Amino acid sequence: LNGTTTYYWRPADKTFAQAVQNSVVLADGIADDGVKRNDFYVVKHTDMPAVLVETAFLSNSADAEQLTRPAFLDKLAQGIANGIMEFTGGPNAPL
Repeated sequence: LNGTTTYYWRPADKTFAQAVQNSVVLADGIADDGVKRNDFYVVKHTDMPAVLVETAFLSNSADAEQLTRPAFLDKLAQGIANGIMEFTGGPNAPL
């Protein structure tokens, strides 16, 4: 495994997952492992939009090396934030 994967459960959350996935991949250039539906507890047992982002894999030596770099971590965080803002309509959008 390598790259970024974003998981969702409810069909309505697929658009949210895709927005976050696209933003993370665009922000840091990491491999795009796609958006996948999975019944992980954290995305299934909630009453709000939910996604789980696996940004990189420690089991992959190239990903693990990237995760030691603060600049890479900043890009991951910014990508996630950008995806959330894209989905919600921005930082001041009503939810």
